[in-house]
Amino acid sequence: MVWGIGAAEVGGIKPPLILAAAMPHRDDDLQGKPVFSGSNQIGILRNITLNTETGELKSIHVEPYEKVDPRAYPRDSHGRFVFPVEAIREAGQIIILNTK
Repeated sequence: MVWGIGAAEVGGIKPPLILAAAMPHRDDDLQGKPVFSGSNQIGILRNITLNTETGELKSIHVEPYEKVDPRAYPRDSHGRFVFPVEAIREAGQIIILNTK
């Protein structure tokens, strides 16, 4: 997994352990899950980018909800928000990002 220097701890647990414990085993288990920034739902997870040589997760691509300002976050060529995997704070039934 890819985690940058300065990734926040939650409850004293470092991010790789949180992600490994909370994230389903397959990326298609995450597709279609709601994505939140704090308490605001910003969209639905549509794609996960990974390094094919190492298998490391690189970024997630989120289809934005209509109510979210499309200029709020960086976007890909399909208009989806793009977040580095380091932004994932929690993953399970929903995905919570740290976007600050």
